Amino acid sequence: MRTAKIWEVPAKVLMTATLSAALIVSGSGFTTAPETEPVPAAFTPTAPDTGTPVPVQRWSEPEPANDAKAGVEETAAVSAADSVLGETPTAATVGQKTGRVPMTDSVPTSSNGTSNFTGLPGVGAGTWGTTGQTGGFTWNYPFPIRNAPAGKTPALGLAYDSTILDGLTSSTNTQASVVGDGWTLAGAGTIRQNFGACRDQLPAGTPTWDLCGNPGGQQFSISFGSRTGLIVQDANQTDPKLKYRLQNDDGSRVEYLTGASNGTFAGDYWKITDPEGTQYFFGVNHLPGWSSATQNTNSTDYVPVRAATNTQPCKELFSVQDFCQQAYAWNLDYIVDVHGNSQAFYYTQDTNYYHTKAGTGPTYSYVRASRLARVEYGMRAGSELTAKAPMVVHLGYTGRCEQGTSCATGNDVPYEQFNCPTATNCPVQAPTFYTHYRLWTVISQTLVGSSYGNADVWTLGHSMPNPGDGTRPALWLLSVIHQGADTTTTGTTSWVTDPATTFDGHGMYNRVQDIRSGQSSMNRIRLDKINNSTGGHTDVAYMPAECTKEDITGGSADGKADIVPETNTKRCFPQYWVPTDPIVEEERLSYFNIYPVAKVTTYSSSGNDGSTPMQTTYDYIGTPLWKYAGPTYDTSTAGSKKTWSVLGGWSQVKVTTGNDPVTANNPYTISTYLRGGHGTPANTSGGMRSITVTSSDGVTASVPDWPWFAGRVLEKRSYKGSGGTYLSGTVTKPWMGPNPTATSTAALGSVKAYFTGTEFTQTQIASGQGNGWRKTKTTNTYDSRGRIMAVSDDGEFGTLADDSCTTT
Repeated sequence: MRTAKIWEVPAKVLMTATLSAALIVSGSGFTTAPETEPVPAAFTPTAPDTGTPVPVQRWSEPEPANDAKAGVEETAAVSAADSVLGETPTAATVGQKTGRVPMTDSVPTSSNGTSNFTGLPGVGAGTWGTTGQTGGFTWNYPFPIRNAPAGKTPALGLAYDSTILDGLTSSTNTQASVVGDGWTLAGAGTIRQNFGACRDQLPAGTPTWDLCGNPGGQQFSISFGSRTGLIVQDANQTDPKLKYRLQNDDGSRVEYLTGASNGTFAGDYWKITDPEGTQYFFGVNHLPGWSSATQNTNSTDYVPVRAATNTQPCKELFSVQDFCQQAYAWNLDYIVDVHGNSQAFYYTQDTNYYHTKAGTGPTYSYVRASRLARVEYGMRAGSELTAKAPMVVHLGYTGRCEQGTSCATGNDVPYEQFNCPTATNCPVQAPTFYTHYRLWTVISQTLVGSSYGNADVWTLGHSMPNPGDGTRPALWLLSVIHQGADTTTTGTTSWVTDPATTFDGHGMYNRVQDIRSGQSSMNRIRLDKINNSTGGHTDVAYMPAECTKEDITGGSADGKADIVPETNTKRCFPQYWVPTDPIVEEERLSYFNIYPVAKVTTYSSSGNDGSTPMQTTYDYIGTPLWKYAGPTYDTSTAGSKKTWSVLGGWSQVKVTTGNDPVTANNPYTISTYLRGGHGTPANTSGGMRSITVTSSDGVTASVPDWPWFAGRVLEKRSYKGSGGTYLSGTVTKPWMGPNPTATSTAALGSVKAYFTGTEFTQTQIASGQGNGWRKTKTTNTYDSRGRIMAVSDDGEFGTLADDSCTTT
């Protein structure tokens, strides 16, 4: 007889949706559905053969403690036909934190702490930020599409960030994106909603693996260009146009609206109007002039959410119903500028079903994945659905194991395990989130007369390299090939193909090896070599892992940890997760490594032309700051799974640039960063940190390190050679309004939003005449709405003749 598989709900990083567990089923990869999305009819060239080998797998030296004990067996994955419920869990056997609970094949499980497919996509390391103080290696591959005839052109491209991989733990969804591991598709944006786990809110013993409303109230975050972070709901504001503000408030109006037809029970969507008057819509789904004969944007990803209390959505509006479809992500779908120029973003969604209330409730559908399918731009507002767009970009997808991608060593798609295409006989008891697609082509087209002509095509190649630690592989971006259309006056098109840009990497352990756990090392490949299309290449080196098993076990028999989470100063962080196979166990605290970039070497060619490489090295001064995963210390059931797991980064970073073999001759800079640690939890007693950052002279600027200043550079100093002459420096003091623009409820941590900007910028440059320093200063004055009303330029210190003041 099979027994029922269930799982606990571990912690997530700050502002993430929190239903989670470690989910990888023992066994080699699942198969992907053999589906390929069509490309536009105008796309006629033969897809180029990349001719590129699978990247060399150069693993970091493994510690012997764990790989032999991982317990990962190369067995076949459980198929949908085999995932039949045997025994329904009862209240007597479910929901006890310390209970040893029997399990069935109906729900994803883990014995080796590798991943969590119940974790919502797009959350995890996204809260860390990617500025210089975090040590992430970032690299962008832009798609230089044709400029719009009027209005702005979408900034589409591929973006790599190594901190995405650093943030993957046993409690996060570790499936690679449609682009590949560590990559995102840049150019759009998303607003996300945070939920809680029902097991933390309903009476003990309640059989449930559902999502419930966030315990403190609705909570939102945004990832949209420079607008990244929390959206603060003002507890005291009644005007709906002023109720929501960006925590790092740039003056944008943020409106949370209802009335859209987008799959959610309230039809809720977002409208953001920036200070220039451009309007951005998220999740509106129907563009102006929509009818049943026109297309939806499919921009709202939704999931059934249960009301744990009478004040949470659903129960708040419906006296009986306790489930309703709510958005976990609203994607950017419509932009209109002040001149009436518009852009539209269309998405494709994959839906799935799951059986609520641990198999005893209704079966609901939800969106398990979505992907950007088309962007139209250069349009006029109101005519998007009645006239053809002047410019369009199509994004084509194929199965992750299709079109030349070998999955001989497995893959990262649990399709057969969790796929429920209909509500009938669905054995899965929790929503799971995964995609079985990869981005294959990006095609730029221009309207010529009444039809579209091709302009550019980018084709992506992928592989599924073996991680070498007994776990499933992750999708790896192998190559990008660009083809440009060469169309003659007679209408004949030929294609000019550029050499491929290729990517290589090597594996590094995410998990700090714990001799007690027997868990997977979570080997993830970091990008370490880029070969560009012009013959040059870039090599990337990362710092080695700092933490050892002794750091987290104390090397003593009682297993007492050497690292204390709230005072941790090492390059690893704690995260709670829950083993679930063969039984649900107590939540477990594991530690996970981060790998800051150490050196980047750029070669302009293959090396045969006599050119010398350019080398940049990174030294991190001091120790990293780890911040608590919440605005205040949380003593609730869900809060017991939060810890100091959010990377604030280093206070100073030294960057040395040059290829002189005598390293002391190479120039360098030292940047002083704000990390956002002031006013965040300091300990388990409820104390808060007090952190002030001061310029190097101790006089020019002194700033509390508020969360809304995180990532800003307070000071940057340039030097000639190691320990050499100080050449120049710039101090940029941030500004915040005198009063918050919004303050959330106490239940949400009394989070505040402020207008932010730059108070002044002061520079000094060494005089070449040997007579001291040339100093200048520019100061901004703001009005009550956070807008610059005056700019005072002091010119060069010591003279009034060049001073000026500009008002707006």
